[in-house]
Formats: sequence, C-alpha cells, structure tokens
Amino acid sequence: MGGCRKTVLAAVVVATAAIAPARAAADTLTGKVVSVADGDTLTVLVERTMVRVRVAGIDAPEKGQPFGQVSKQGLSTCAFGQQVDVEWHKVDRYSRTVGKVMVGAIDCGLRQIEQGLAWHSKAYAREQAAGDRDTYAGNLTLRHR
Repeated sequence: MGGCRKTVLAAVVVATAAIAPARAAADTLTGKVVSVADGDTLTVLVERTMVRVRVAGIDAPEKGQPFGQVSKQGLSTCAFGQQVDVEWHKVDRYSRTVGKVMVGAIDCGLRQIEQGLAWHSKAYAREQAAGDRDTYAGNLTLRHR
C-alpha cells in the first residue's frame, strides 16, 4: 500500500475516532448521507468530515453483480440526502464505520432485507445487538414498518 493511501486511511480512522471515541457500547454519529456506494455502504457528512459507513448485519450485491444497482437504489431511496443516526461500535478492515443506519424511526438495513435488496449475513450478525440480530433474521413476530 502506498504512503499516500496509508496516510489517507489513517486520517479517516483518526477522524472517526475523534468524532465518536470507541468504547464498549455503541456510539452514535449524526450527519447527512452524501453518497451511496452500493446496497450496504454509504458516506455520511458529520460536521465537516466524510465518514464511510457499512450498514451492520447485512450484505448486498456489489454494483457490478446482478441486482447490485437495484440494491444501491433501495439504500439511496432510504437514506440519500437524509439526516441519519449511525449507531456504531467498530471500524472494519477497510476503514469503514460499521453501524445501524437510522432515518428517524426507519432502520435502513432492515428495510433493505424486507425489500429483498440485501440479506442478513450470519458472518456480520455478531456486529449487531441481540435484538437487531433476531429481527434481521426474522425471528420476531414484530416487524419494522
């Protein structure tokens, strides 16, 4: 990895940590969604810092895969241009903040699953609170509206 890229990645991690210091419980970032990369990744402008976010607990097709563009459009419909709260607790190996993306009372990750635009990922389930894990997996009778 080039020196410039390492510097940029380090700056993103430091900026994310400065906005909401890591601790055991989830922290919340609040900002406006300014970009949607695909069905499970977006960028939030928090104060004057761009924070790349992966939606916790879901996996979606990549842009070049079948239904990738449809999945991206679904996340865009939910979040693009909106003020969001991201309940997060970790930064992944790609320097993305991993968290639950909420637009008011709407859980965008759960909405992606309900609309068939993403799936609940067992590999990512450990990133979620137990209640969210059960809801995303469809184990509760109460559903998100």
